[in-house]
Amino acid sequence: MTRSLQHAVDEALSFIEQALEHIRAGEGSELELQNLRAYLLNILELVERDPGIEAATDDLYASAKELALGRDKGARMARLMESSMLRLRERLAHALPRSADGARWTNRCERARRSAPVLRCLPHGLPLAAPGDLSWCFFAMSGEGR
Repeated sequence: MTRSLQHAVDEALSFIEQALEHIRAGEGSELELQNLRAYLLNILELVERDPGIEAATDDLYASAKELALGRDKGARMARLMESSMLRLRERLAHALPRSADGARWTNRCERARRSAPVLRCLPHGLPLAAPGDLSWCFFAMSGEGR
């Protein structure tokens, strides 16, 4: 993790810890849940998409929400929230910064689709959405056969 990313993540984690302390104490639980959600979203915006980090943030929010608004406000829920926070910290230790252009890829298939060659009609040179668009044309990968 880069120094600037580490600093930003540490700052967000300190705010998360403060929100969790208020939730444990029962102080302004609904407001602190909103703050917690904002801090978690901030972390997700700082780092590259990682299903492990997303799952850890979801678990932390769910356990905090249950502790704040649910019927079970005992030690068990507090321990569950603590273990969720620990898991988030562990996942963030290996996080990568978001790409420089700010693009957030939703999945690897989108990257592959964007870098795939375009099918073109040989006689006309027009890009085609699928090979079956113009069955009477000859097809070739873009850049080949020209």
